[in-house]
Amino acid sequence: MDPTGEGPADGLKPGGRILAFDLARGLAIVFMILVHVLRHWGDQATWATPIGTAISFLGGPPAAQVFMFVMGASVAFSRRTSFRSLATRGLGLVAAGYALRLARGTVPLSAGFAAGIVSPD
Repeated sequence: MDPTGEGPADGLKPGGRILAFDLARGLAIVFMILVHVLRHWGDQATWATPIGTAISFLGGPPAAQVFMFVMGASVAFSRRTSFRSLATRGLGLVAAGYALRLARGTVPLSAGFAAGIVSPD
């Protein structure tokens, strides 16, 4: 990383996207969604089909690693590579993760306890 904030991809046109990265990231997300849907709502017979096996493989261990690798590689091609902008973005993502966790877990669970729908058991 250059202290001036200029990265190795300065030859890319402004606003240009690397379509292979976008495709890999998109497919990883789709397969992660499919494997979670298959595991949650699919039965054992569905898992054993060729399509179920392919979804289990592609959405299983490789999907998260591909997604994280592409996200890291995308930083190298980012226009904003100064430490300050990367640190600000990282802290923003951590804050968004905590907010999502509160919105999806803590708030509904607390409301369920308050309404008597959910018990500590």
